[in-house]
Amino acid sequence: MFTNDGGSEHLNMKKFDDILKLLLSAGYFRARVEGLTMFDKVSGKKKRSISIRLTRIKTKQILGGLCWCIAASGKGVDASILFNENIQIGKKLKLAEKVCKVLIKMKCKAELLPHQIQGLDFGKLYPVVKWLVQQVYDFRTEHGE
Repeated sequence: MFTNDGGSEHLNMKKFDDILKLLLSAGYFRARVEGLTMFDKVSGKKKRSISIRLTRIKTKQILGGLCWCIAASGKGVDASILFNENIQIGKKLKLAEKVCKVLIKMKCKAELLPHQIQGLDFGKLYPVVKWLVQQVYDFRTEHGE
């Protein structure tokens, strides 16, 4: 996920920003939700807890975005994918597993594993999100906005 190497972290943040832009362009406006105050972002004493909380926020944004895109794509998949804001880690992992199974049913060519969602592997997430957003656009084109 994140390394101490500034360049790798910068590339990860760039991919994360690209993913958020894709989700926003499709209409998933919850991608904008930030959970930290400016004080929390700059406080040196809480650096580790901020890193952990940022990871949780990003996971919520990504997992929520994946679920939203699947629902907005109009694909008739046989699965219950409902993202709740305050679900426990075990339920998040089960939801990530469901998302991956649904992506296979939807015939997504980019492979994604549950631990890549939870671990925020943006390199693997980006092509999946890009494909899902395209599915949303295609559905809207077919059926109107």
